[in-house]
Amino acid sequence: MEGPVSASMGVMVPLLSKLIESMEQPRFKDLKNDLKSLRAELASMEAVMLKFATQDDTDLQVKEWMRQVREVGYDTDDWIDSHPLVAAETKGSRIFSRNNRRRKLAELIKELKDRVEDASQRRTRYMLQSAPVVDDVTDDLRPSNVTVDPQLLYGVSRRLVGLDEPMEELVRELRPGGGEQQHFKVVSIVGGGGLGKTTLAKEVYRKIHGEFVSCAFVTVGQNPHIPTVLLNMLRQLNPLQPQGDDTEQQMDEPTVVGKIREFLDKKRYFITIDDIWSISAWKDIKYALPENTPGSRIVATTRISDVAKSCSVRPTDFTYPMKHLSKTDSKQLFLGRLQSPKKIYSSETDLEEGVFHDVWNICGGMPLAMIVIAGMLNRKSPGCPEDNKSIKKALEKHPTLQGMRRILRICYSDLSLPVRTCLLYLSIFRPEDETVEKNRLIWRWIAERFIPVLKQEQVTLWETAESYFNELVNRQLIQPVEAGDVVKVKVHDVVLEFIASVAAEENFVTSDMVLRCKPRDIVRRASLNCIDDDESTGGLSQVRSLTVFGVLAEPMKSSIVYLQLLRVLDFKDAKGLKDEDVQGLERLFFLKYLGLGGKFVTKLPEKWKELQNLEALDVRETAVKELPEAIARRCSKLACLLARRLAVGEGMHSLLHLQELSMVSVTDAASLDRMTNLVVGLTKLRKLGVSLFFDATGDQHQHAVAAAAPDDAKLAASLERIEKCGVESLLLDVVGEGKTRAALDQLVEKWALPRRLQKFTMRSEHYYFPKAPPKMAPHESLSHLEISIAELRKSDVGVLCTMPSLFYLKLSTRSSPLEADQTVVITNVGFQCLQVFWFKCQDGGLGFDFGDGAMAQLLKLDLHFKQAKKPKLTGISNLSSLRQFHATVCCGKDDSEFKATEENIKQIVSNHSKNPTWEVTMEMEIDKPTAAISI
Repeated sequence: MEGPVSASMGVMVPLLSKLIESMEQPRFKDLKNDLKSLRAELASMEAVMLKFATQDDTDLQVKEWMRQVREVGYDTDDWIDSHPLVAAETKGSRIFSRNNRRRKLAELIKELKDRVEDASQRRTRYMLQSAPVVDDVTDDLRPSNVTVDPQLLYGVSRRLVGLDEPMEELVRELRPGGGEQQHFKVVSIVGGGGLGKTTLAKEVYRKIHGEFVSCAFVTVGQNPHIPTVLLNMLRQLNPLQPQGDDTEQQMDEPTVVGKIREFLDKKRYFITIDDIWSISAWKDIKYALPENTPGSRIVATTRISDVAKSCSVRPTDFTYPMKHLSKTDSKQLFLGRLQSPKKIYSSETDLEEGVFHDVWNICGGMPLAMIVIAGMLNRKSPGCPEDNKSIKKALEKHPTLQGMRRILRICYSDLSLPVRTCLLYLSIFRPEDETVEKNRLIWRWIAERFIPVLKQEQVTLWETAESYFNELVNRQLIQPVEAGDVVKVKVHDVVLEFIASVAAEENFVTSDMVLRCKPRDIVRRASLNCIDDDESTGGLSQVRSLTVFGVLAEPMKSSIVYLQLLRVLDFKDAKGLKDEDVQGLERLFFLKYLGLGGKFVTKLPEKWKELQNLEALDVRETAVKELPEAIARRCSKLACLLARRLAVGEGMHSLLHLQELSMVSVTDAASLDRMTNLVVGLTKLRKLGVSLFFDATGDQHQHAVAAAAPDDAKLAASLERIEKCGVESLLLDVVGEGKTRAALDQLVEKWALPRRLQKFTMRSEHYYFPKAPPKMAPHESLSHLEISIAELRKSDVGVLCTMPSLFYLKLSTRSSPLEADQTVVITNVGFQCLQVFWFKCQDGGLGFDFGDGAMAQLLKLDLHFKQAKKPKLTGISNLSSLRQFHATVCCGKDDSEFKATEENIKQIVSNHSKNPTWEVTMEMEIDKPTAAISI
């Protein structure tokens, strides 16, 4: 087992293995004894550090001592990696002689050894040697065996506790009506962190945002960049606003303010501004919002009373103070978040009077505290009394900490060292409300060496990392923001504050604000919001991980190539990159993860000689369409290759370690052959994305390409070969219409999915399968299906219902049944595992009849329709497990139609025995669709 890098111990664990390997290398032949002595000293330090790292709370002296030892470990690791550079060092025109080089290297080793010995003496001098003995931590390195709650993964919301009354009160205040309600109005929600302000604001937004012409939901945060906040608002208000690096760089704050005011002029709008920390931030944002629009509404959330007073200053404005939950509501929330509580606790008395009593005493009525403590308890072994005792003991720890910080410290201490490190790493992705893609996060964890190599276990690094990810989701320390699979997650702002402070204590992540203040420690991982023209890489000479958000300043662009110790370089969210800016990146020898963004990046460097350690390359946010041949020849370790549409080029067959490949562009018969031959030869491939576009537009060359489009037999043969590969996730992006549509229409009878496939996603704005491909049924392992079918018929339902593992179904159709009185009947046959069903018909029609026993496990039903189509929906009460029902109704400007539909659905749901939560959202039929919230 190869130990991982961690926040508390730095590189100390893998460094010991690296020193052993170094002793056997010819370049260190003359230094073997010195390295052996250094390793012995470091091994002693590593054992002591491990004891301290597993303590729940350490004093300041211990933290300072560990910081010093960590720095020695990092410097030693850097020295070993950069040794070839030292060996080639020159002085004038004379190359150092071998003896001079040996003497210089010996001096460096002695310096490192002296630092270790000094640290050992300080530990003795300050009597820090009393750390308790810890058990073998090997088990903590293995993949987490916690089963992640699928309801968290698939967006099945639990019933909101304690928010019914606040929601009703706020909706009454916000809905425009007669009299004073026609005035412009600001509603403030104020309360401490973790009380549910954002949750309440989001639920209110969901409830009524469809009743306004223009809407937006933006987050400000503690250290906001106001132009970025305003630009986000403008994008939501006006999706037709030109976007892109060139446009956004030219838009300063006054320009964005002017565009927002111009767009909102005479429009009735609803905007939520979440998490405001200062009066000045409120004033800057408020200036962009005109007040001369009757019936417009603003909701502002804040922790600070003075800010709330500044927001709501008019007689017609309103301030809502958040309250703690009552003990009854707290118990309902807490017990509702436990997985199978009756299996964990021997009796109701033990659960409610014992465990909940302890939790109530420490959490009070803070919803976030209840949720994360429940997440921690879900980790415990069912029915184990010792675990129950340890839970009570944990709740008694950290008496000096108060409020949410105390709760989060308890939950953080309960994590294994690798999972703690993975959680702290999320502090890189700031500002608040930043969403992070699961795959991006996991590949970065792997590149940073946070994931242990378990040589004796039959698991991959990805599987171990994914288990850590799932544990953080299950503990509700990170929150999924997209249903269907955990595609993206975010961190609650209170949790983010906590992990950012811990990461800063450990010198684990350095923000741009700290960097400007010249931190005392060497920067190892930096997260920068580059907004200053003079921003450069000063102070980053030994940085290992660099993430940049926003506009990338010119001085930094030219100096990146000199950061020779970089393992992770993520410019995916950076603005202003061009082709010339990425030249030279191939010289970063140790680079394992490279993410690039910017539509002006159209090609990658031709020379990739040095990037032989690259494991993940993400150029989806660029215009790159092909890879230099050198990448395939040199980057043999590449496991993840992501692009928007990528042609299969010469040499890509050498990438034998690819696990994830998307999107491969298929435009003709030749590219289809190349794609097929590549995929079937990649034995480790788990995820595949394919873009199909056989249509011709424009010049002669494109016509020639289209003429070579594959016939249905050739396409079927290719897909049959792919069917036999081990792909677990397949994304089919259908771009074209004419020839692409014809090819797929003819293929529908022969279409079959790979046998090990678990997730199939079909993405297209225009194409629909003429029917459900009959060979899809029955597919044993498919659990996630997103598919578009022209018109849903009984035979299609017969295909879909026979998939025994189908958990999530997102179904889109082009048109409703031809006969007005026809409905789609769902019986008790099939759909035995389905828990989430999402349906939308393009023409707005809806007709379902759920029979007795239909979809017996269904938890969430999400339907989209038009009121004018007179939808038919019967048998909802037969969905015996239903917990959540959501309907999106497209109506005219007269909201009486919507209110009638809302009342009808309320009556339907009220007859359900399980009393599911329900929500009806209105979308107005206007020239421009209302922008949807992204949460």
